[in-house]
Amino acid sequence: MIPTAAEPKPPRPQASWPLLLLACLSVIPGAGFVCGSLAVTWGLLADLPRAKLAIVIGATGALLQLGVFVALIATKGPEAFQMGGLLSYATRQDLRTVVEALEAYREDKAAYPEALEELEDGSLRVNVMDMSAGFSTQPEPYQYQRSADGEHYDLFAVGPDGEPETEDDIRPVLPERLRARAGYRPRKD
Repeated sequence: MIPTAAEPKPPRPQASWPLLLLACLSVIPGAGFVCGSLAVTWGLLADLPRAKLAIVIGATGALLQLGVFVALIATKGPEAFQMGGLLSYATRQDLRTVVEALEAYREDKAAYPEALEELEDGSLRVNVMDMSAGFSTQPEPYQYQRSADGEHYDLFAVGPDGEPETEDDIRPVLPERLRARAGYRPRKD
């Protein structure tokens, strides 16, 4: 008997679980739209056993994410996406810089300025505009109130509601070394 060549094995089907996993990630808020879009694209380009299922799951998740986004914009406006915590953190850092500038101004002029805009006139370059109410509002200077004797001041941002002296006002958080020498004294309610 003449030995015959071994018959080639049929190609092993590729695993479709990574594609299905990516499609299932499309329901995660935030990243879901990207995951769903990638799953649909991969499913259309790949020749995998469950590609059609992944396309349906991915498209459904991506459209769901898009629908939630549109609904939030329609009901809450663009402020729904102002990244409250991140914006509050950035505002606190900005206020700290303003406090440092106020202290430098006092060292140079022996008094605190009448208004924050005076900080922009000198060699100090400091942002005194309050963006804490969101990017869709007209910025105003931070709330600055110098005491009658000129020795202390209050400084804060209006916060997301855009109204001063409400619960969402944002105040600077100062390190101890700065707090000890600064004239910053928040108003007591």
